Amino acid sequence: MSSTESQPFPEVQGVRLVSSARFVADVLPIPAGVGRKELTGYVEGEVEHLSMLPLEDLAWGYLQDRKGPGGPILAYAALQDQVRSADDMSCFAVLPHFCCLGGGTWRQPTWVVLQETDCVTVVRFPAKRNVPNYVRSCFTPAKGVLSEDVIWQVRDRMLEEAPRENDDQEIEGVVRCAGMRIKGKDQIVFSLERQIERNSRWQHWKSARLEPESVLLSADIRDDVFLQGERQRRHNRRQLTTLLRVAAVLIVLLGIWQVRHYMARRAHESLVRKIEDRRAAVASLQEKESMSRSTAGVNAPAMEAFNWLMAMNIVRPETVSFASATFARSGRIAISGEAPSVAVVTQYAQALRDTKHYAELDIRDMQSTQRGVTFMLVARVVPGGPPVIPPAPPKEATQP
Repeated sequence: MSSTESQPFPEVQGVRLVSSARFVADVLPIPAGVGRKELTGYVEGEVEHLSMLPLEDLAWGYLQDRKGPGGPILAYAALQDQVRSADDMSCFAVLPHFCCLGGGTWRQPTWVVLQETDCVTVVRFPAKRNVPNYVRSCFTPAKGVLSEDVIWQVRDRMLEEAPRENDDQEIEGVVRCAGMRIKGKDQIVFSLERQIERNSRWQHWKSARLEPESVLLSADIRDDVFLQGERQRRHNRRQLTTLLRVAAVLIVLLGIWQVRHYMARRAHESLVRKIEDRRAAVASLQEKESMSRSTAGVNAPAMEAFNWLMAMNIVRPETVSFASATFARSGRIAISGEAPSVAVVTQYAQALRDTKHYAELDIRDMQSTQRGVTFMLVARVVPGGPPVIPPAPPKEATQP
């Protein structure tokens, strides 16, 4: 006969598992119209009726499906004197031992045998549910380190007495809780081991979780007034944590804004300094630009008049000479000159008209002299500027 070499039920600070054999458990249907807020009050009355004892003498709780309301719940109760401890109020949770199987689901009804420190518990899970609908425990006859023969004998006997159906499946061997840890603020994770055959090694089987906070607090067997205060404390703690996170985010955003504002102000000040440093240079450039425009305005009419004079000179006969010329901004040109005869002046005037560059062209003040005639030619140019002066044709080279 062999025995288990070590106790597989390590204590975790803040979580205490109570022997399942100290509880009476039963499945309760949820009547229509009972919501989450009314559920605790409904279970309270059913637990008092189930135990036939005053509620103030009981430590009780219930397991509800994590998938939400709609299915039955497992309610359980025990005498306070048998399950309470002086350190319970400082614990994170105080639960029946069979709660370590919570959270698992199976495709078809399944039986699990759970080994505890002083008892063996048989649990049945319905198909696609994570709350058992059958829990029965039996104290083992021996205390201290239990022999595997005793544990397996109790297991076989309890399975024979269990109301199993044809479609039920059985998890081979015995399961035990090898460890547990608190994860986050509202979750307990249980590490489960399994011994498939008698005297075989224990191996990791699976991990089970008890969550969320509403399920965890409902399963807790401590005083309901204390649990209500615990709910409020956890709610306040969550709110405080949220406020601290929001404050931290705001502080970070404010810091980022201040840094960016400081950098933008430094850039603005630097730009202002550069503008001040270059203001004199800009003023000097503006003066030069204004002077350049003024010079261009003064020179432009002269250059334009010169171009028109050159254009009128192209068709000028060689016997006609210019004495003076004036050019007005309105486009009026007046040229005085000398020619050998009136016919030459008339020929010259017609040549200018043929160029189509002049809207008006008249011959005025024609007078006879000893060398010929003097005249004044008045013309108004066509808008659009003076014509392009073609380059002079190259002179032919003379042969020696």
